[in-house]
Amino acid sequence: MPTAPLAPALASLKLIFEGAKAHGVIFSSLVVACLVLAAYLAGHVVSSLSSFFIDRIYVAKAIGYPYETLLKLTPKSGERRMDSRGFYRGLFFWLNTYLVFRLLAYFFVTHSVSVFSAAFFNNGLLVAEIAIALAVILKVGQSTFRNQPRLKPLRQWRVAEWSAQFARWYLSCLFPVLFNFFNNMVEAHSRTTYPFDQEFRTAYQREFENAFKIDASKAGTDNFWYCKMYIATEAPHFDKSLNYWMYLYSFSRNLSTAFYAAFFYAQAFTYLQYESVERGILDGVGFISTLPFAYLALSIALLARFKYIYFGYFNRFLFRAFLYCRSDVYRNRPSGPGETS
Repeated sequence: MPTAPLAPALASLKLIFEGAKAHGVIFSSLVVACLVLAAYLAGHVVSSLSSFFIDRIYVAKAIGYPYETLLKLTPKSGERRMDSRGFYRGLFFWLNTYLVFRLLAYFFVTHSVSVFSAAFFNNGLLVAEIAIALAVILKVGQSTFRNQPRLKPLRQWRVAEWSAQFARWYLSCLFPVLFNFFNNMVEAHSRTTYPFDQEFRTAYQREFENAFKIDASKAGTDNFWYCKMYIATEAPHFDKSLNYWMYLYSFSRNLSTAFYAAFFYAQAFTYLQYESVERGILDGVGFISTLPFAYLALSIALLARFKYIYFGYFNRFLFRAFLYCRSDVYRNRPSGPGETS
């Protein structure tokens, strides 16, 4: 007779609580304390992962830091290569497409829903695999030729020149084309990363240089840190608003990462039980199979919320507050409670 599908984490927790209940109140309290500690540590792990993958990779390499997008300034290392940015954008799209198609292919094959559907998703998997593999090969090849002086003579060969042109075109145009399409659709409505107008950008660069004796176009990420410290010192009441937005975008970022981890977990335990479904010894897996999609949808929705708050509210308010604090209107105002003159 078919049995219910197994969720490993839920089953483990059930065993822990049943064992704790059998050993009395003291042991049960100890188990609960350990679980709370484990949840606390897991929160720190999720926060570290979200900071690395979303801040350091998605924002820094695929989208661009706010001072790049809103103020149109270049990083300290120079203008970011479009092929490098395209690589990370395409990788974000195609890697997630691959994972979704992998799960859908298993689902349709196992449930015998449609031969056409299974073939469609299997072909989609093949396309994603080829797109990702080719992008990785071209990216590694580009980096190797660019960073190895010994290979410089080879760049003069016509074949090498054609290969370099193809790599730049593929990585900057073709590989990220679907990411750019959906991203542009969202940006057309949200206008999250639309830059400030030229007058604002010119005034910002002038006041930044006057305040810190540094050219804003060469300051890189210091555009954020210097402005944040300036506002924290000169306008604590504005800094409270910044901290509020920071808590909101950090929460969205961390929760997005947590749901993405849950997507991997749910996908893994769903795969492990497909063989049992095929043999007819497991029933009711339909709802379990939808969990990975729900987790992924929540993760993407919260990532979009993070981006909207981070670019549209936090950093826009940061640069506007800095420029306002440098204006005569702010300097000549009568000081209120909690303000510095």
